[in-house]
Amino acid sequence: MSIFETKRLQVRQLTLADLPGFQVMQGNANVMKYTTGQPQSPEQSSSDLAEFIAFYDAADNETWIWAVTTKTGAYAGTCALFRNERGENEIAYRLDESHWGRGYGQELAEGLIDYCLNDMALEYVVAHAAVDNLASVKILDRSRLTFVAEIKIEEKNWVERHYRSLKEPSE
Repeated sequence: MSIFETKRLQVRQLTLADLPGFQVMQGNANVMKYTTGQPQSPEQSSSDLAEFIAFYDAADNETWIWAVTTKTGAYAGTCALFRNERGENEIAYRLDESHWGRGYGQELAEGLIDYCLNDMALEYVVAHAAVDNLASVKILDRSRLTFVAEIKIEEKNWVERHYRSLKEPSE
């Protein structure tokens, strides 16, 4: 069942059948550079996937991590909505490197923002990207999110760009 779709992408719940593509993505040092900083082992990826799937049925769930596939069915990555440590509705996305450079990131970010604000009726969403993650910064700068500030993240030893979107008023 589709959560939402864009022109070329479909977003749906993760399943155990996503494990091969998920492991490839999570095991890629380039993909993980601005998240955990380290690629994951197949065992770590398998454990994370099972945990993410379990979130769907949790009564007090505030973390939604979904599979992103192309409309031809190829596993492309994940996107997420979660309540961050500041209690904000944060969005995130991660694409397998084989899908970089095709405009999928921009398409996915816009679709995720629209889904959260319109279909889920959230008042706002936030997103963060390391300043060195030029692709994500470019995506977020082009999105309907508004740049708020650059903040030094001591535990990761980098500076993040913070973005926020307010729900547009109904007409």
